[in-house]
Amino acid sequence: MNPDLPLTVPVRITQAADDERVRADPAPLRGTDALVGELTATNSERGNIHYRRYEPGTVPADEPLGIHFATIGHDTPELTEWLAALLTAAGPRG
Repeated sequence: MNPDLPLTVPVRITQAADDERVRADPAPLRGTDALVGELTATNSERGNIHYRRYEPGTVPADEPLGIHFATIGHDTPELTEWLAALLTAAGPRG
């Protein structure tokens, strides 16, 4: 299943480059980098795909779950800022 589809809402994908559980570029297979490239091309008119890729060594590995799960906590401040900016831009509804 390939989720490369037109999307009408903002999407943020976060990836640690050295995540061994979900790989950014697990050549010869296609990883997160390839998916983001496809989604960006498919949704180029909307510009709603936002990719935050942390370079190797940026996300400290949490034991026992490793970098994959540590990325969530590491990215939370940036994710919160991204969401806040979206909500501010959307303005109040009512």
